[in-house]
Amino acid sequence: MSWQQYVDSQIIGAGFMYGGIFGHNGAKWASSPGFAIAPQEAQSLAQFLGSSKYKHLKALYEKGLTLCGQKYAVSVVELIDENGWPPVVVASCKDTDKRTQKAVVIWTEKTLIVGIFDHRYSNKRSINSAHVQLGKLADYMISVGY
Repeated sequence: MSWQQYVDSQIIGAGFMYGGIFGHNGAKWASSPGFAIAPQEAQSLAQFLGSSKYKHLKALYEKGLTLCGQKYAVSVVELIDENGWPPVVVASCKDTDKRTQKAVVIWTEKTLIVGIFDHRYSNKRSINSAHVQLGKLADYMISVGY
């Protein structure tokens, strides 16, 4: 399966409005149409998530994150396994017109998996079910070395 097929079936198919898979160097591996995270945004976030311990991840609550030029307020920082990896970040868009948008970002060994969720475009799926599906994709990618 190509990276684009993963985006289409596992991210957009899970109910995310936009999504993509990006390398830690900021390179786009695949994304939905109209979703263009700047390489510097992806690289900066990947470096921070990949090199930080949990106590440092909490700094994201104050700092927030930027995706596609949009500022997001971080509401959740969690670690999926007992060893503290991979980090997951959930954030809400700060733009008044886009407050219903939530970003879910999962760091894997070689990628950032990103989904932008808005219940108005989710085909009646919830953010929780979309988040779980993104986690399953991350688990698979980790299991095959990505």
